[in-house]
Amino acid sequence: MAFHSALLVVQVALALALVAGKTSCVPNTSPKSSPDARQLASGKSVNKQLQTCQKMLEAAAKAVETSVSVPDCGSLGIKRGDPCMVALADIVPTQASVGFEQVELRGLKIRRHIEQRTLLGYLEQNPEPIVVGPNRRLHIIDHHHLGAALYKEGVQRTFGVIIEDLSHLAENDFWQVMSQCQWVYPKDEKGQSIGYHELPKDLAGLKDNPYRSLAGFVRKSNGFAKIPEPFIEFRWAEFFQEQLNLKPEEIQANYEQAIQAALELAHSPLAEKANLPGYTASSAEAQKMSKELLSAPPSLMRCQAATDAAAKNR
Repeated sequence: MAFHSALLVVQVALALALVAGKTSCVPNTSPKSSPDARQLASGKSVNKQLQTCQKMLEAAAKAVETSVSVPDCGSLGIKRGDPCMVALADIVPTQASVGFEQVELRGLKIRRHIEQRTLLGYLEQNPEPIVVGPNRRLHIIDHHHLGAALYKEGVQRTFGVIIEDLSHLAENDFWQVMSQCQWVYPKDEKGQSIGYHELPKDLAGLKDNPYRSLAGFVRKSNGFAKIPEPFIEFRWAEFFQEQLNLKPEEIQANYEQAIQAALELAHSPLAEKANLPGYTASSAEAQKMSKELLSAPPSLMRCQAATDAAAKNR
């Protein structure tokens, strides 16, 4: 992608901000519980620090917007595979919830990239995958936690890549193709099915699903393998919710205990019987499988017939 032209501009802007502020974007206090989750508590006591980081984010966003000559993701004529820029406020989610703890951790990661002057490169390597829908609305089919974190941190624009342009379709036909492609997850934060019209209209409308956070921590602990299948963490989140029967406040009160219980469950015969994606009998097997699939591209072929058929109806 031809995004590198803005990298030096952003790095200089962030370097000057760091020198002027003499601060770090990453809290220095130690986590209290889970190696990841408890970092969140420390982030709540650094308001002054975050104000400086906010200025650095604004400088980075402005540099990206003014220095990168790639089209807007909603532009006419944009096609499959094209890189583009997208305003976070214009992104339409294809799921109803995220794990807020996971979003907060992504926020910490963003602040680290600001501090290390690597934000642009990070965003370049992790573009939002976009399907253009009716009225040229920009639907993301992955990276919801990243998008939500960027939005929360005050970043206004980020990189995107066009997965498919379905803007010619009527609303019902559009959602039919999205469903066939497994590009939408129409369930609420409690795992209950909802209509497509009930999905949030923007990133700000995403609800918290503590079990989705739990599934993310379990995957990072090699409770199951990271495989190129859509929404696997949600399937595991639903499984944990059914089997553990923990209230959200019980999870949040003691993440270490909840993660340990979920890890044991993830490698159990119950998980194997449930035929969950990425299941393994041990953490070592999960780690091995994840490494083997790390370089595998996401599977987009499952919906080739559906998108080709939609193209013929243009």
